[in-house]
Amino acid sequence: MTESTSFTDVELQLLDSESNMGYPDRELPCPLDASISRLVDSFIAAAKEERERMASQITDEHSFTLLVFGERMASLAVRQRSPASLKRALAALALEEGRWDPREDMLVLSLIYNAAVKLGLDAASLFEEAAGLALPRMATYFRAFPARSDEEKSIEAMGYRESSTPDGFVYERTW
Repeated sequence: MTESTSFTDVELQLLDSESNMGYPDRELPCPLDASISRLVDSFIAAAKEERERMASQITDEHSFTLLVFGERMASLAVRQRSPASLKRALAALALEEGRWDPREDMLVLSLIYNAAVKLGLDAASLFEEAAGLALPRMATYFRAFPARSDEEKSIEAMGYRESSTPDGFVYERTW
C-alpha cells in the first residue's frame, strides 16, 4: 500500500479481469489468491475513510475478479477450516460494493453463509462484522442476508452445489 492509503496501479492490475482469464478454474489456492488476499487485508486494516478511498478506485472490470476471489475463498475456508478466508471473502465484497451487479454478490454471499455454517460459525455475527467494513449499500446486504429464508440463501437456489476435487472441497457452479 502507498502512504496515501489508496491502491497503486500495480496493485489494481492484479484485479484486471482481462489479465485474470481462467481465474475461477485455477488451482486452489494459487499465487493470485495470495496477492489479492494482501490487497483485501490492507482494506480490512484501513480506517473507514481510507476504505472509502480504496473502494472508489475499484471499477466494474475489477468486480469480476473480486467476486471470483470471494467464491474461491468460501471454498478454501471449508477446505482449510479457515474463518479468516471467509472474512477475506466478505471484505472483498465490501471492497467491490456490488458495483457490477449486486445480484452477483448475493450468489457469493450464499457460499460464504453456507461455509460459515459448515464451519460451525455464527454466520449472522460474521456478516455483521463485515458490515462494519462496508459502505452503506453493502452493509445493508450483509445485515439482511442471514435473515433470508433458508431457501433464499441456499447455495442451490443461487446455482451452486458442494463438490470435491482431488485437492479437496469446492463450491461448483451449476450454471
